[in-house]
Amino acid sequence: MHHAWRKRLRPGRQSAEVKSTSEAAFETAIEAVLLGDGYARVDGQGFDRERAIFPGEVLAFIQATQAKVWDKLEALHGE
Repeated sequence: MHHAWRKRLRPGRQSAEVKSTSEAAFETAIEAVLLGDGYARVDGQGFDRERAIFPGEVLAFIQATQAKVWDKLEALHGE
């Protein structure tokens, strides 16, 4: 999900529009590099704001990179 933010300016100033446009271009450039390096988009609906993580992504990462430890945890605590 993309949000555009604009700073409120005093009358006569117009840099907020330029900043918003530049910020959007910057976000797009960063996203293109990450996607090109093998990262994937994640649906924002799975984000846990309280913990500031994507729990499903974190668990999948741990299971993929630390399988032996994960198996031990499952044996102790169940699925």
